[in-house]
Amino acid sequence: MFSTSVHGQIGRTMAIVGGLFIFLGFSIFDNGLLALGNTYLVIGSLVMMGPARAKETLLNTSNLKITILLVTGFLIVITGRPRIGILVESYALYSLLKSFLYTPIRILRTYLGI
Repeated sequence: MFSTSVHGQIGRTMAIVGGLFIFLGFSIFDNGLLALGNTYLVIGSLVMMGPARAKETLLNTSNLKITILLVTGFLIVITGRPRIGILVESYALYSLLKSFLYTPIRILRTYLGI
């Protein structure tokens, strides 16, 4: 289906498993599943991006505050407050990707008249 490297396939699988664990953790209110899912999702995303691109994206000077928020959210998850940590990480990811998300929304508004 997709021609990607082995690292991309492993990262994608880890991210999917992480998303599934997070969904199950929220469904049955289990903090352990939330923490495990978050760990898989973060590591899978980094493996999928590759070390050079992850370093370039996260350590960029304009994204440094967002990177600190992501690390803080991850540490909050690991220390036993996964719901709060995931909310912090979600805000950081939204801040990191909002310029990217604006483009498809603008295209939909233009073509569909929304």
